[in-house]
Amino acid sequence: MAFITLGEARRRGMTPPQTTSARVLKEEAGTLRKSAARYDIFLSHSFSDATLVLGVKRILEEDGGLRVFVDWVEYPELDRSRVTAETAAIIRAAMENSNSMIFTTSETSPSSKWMPWELGFFDGKRGSDKVAVLPLVETEGKEFKGQEYLALYGQVERHDLRLTKSDGSSRQLPRALAVVSSPRSARESYTLVPMFASRG
Repeated sequence: MAFITLGEARRRGMTPPQTTSARVLKEEAGTLRKSAARYDIFLSHSFSDATLVLGVKRILEEDGGLRVFVDWVEYPELDRSRVTAETAAIIRAAMENSNSMIFTTSETSPSSKWMPWELGFFDGKRGSDKVAVLPLVETEGKEFKGQEYLALYGQVERHDLRLTKSDGSSRQLPRALAVVSSPRSARESYTLVPMFASRG
């Protein structure tokens, strides 16, 4: 199994976006809010991991072509340190407008005030098959051991994929992200699920 590493997420979070300036991103965020945007992924995370989360968002958007909601990017005026009805309403609306959730877990996520609430709401609204856990680990190949209840969900992992054509030729594809659905007790029965997007 190969997860996204802390170093990779940190690098991507600290580099400017590939195709847009910060001004354009800010304008886009305002436009998306006004149009009640639909998202492929609601990215649940600890705000303490802001740089890492921005890196994950960029990996999913730039490499995967997915639309990803991160609350403090779309709504920088929200106060993540306090639980308020206004903030809950905004986050709830974003989850209702998202096809799936990625629960980004790290050393700081167990102390998040929002993540357990987001997970419970999303699982209850969309079902556990629309939730996946993305462990951020120090080194690739490191095993992930998170909170026990996270074993109920698939994990987002990187996989080497080969494309084989009907003529028998094949080529290596870039490492792809996929959700591995597997209860911890039966790790040998992996099922690769395409990454979340349901366009249309």
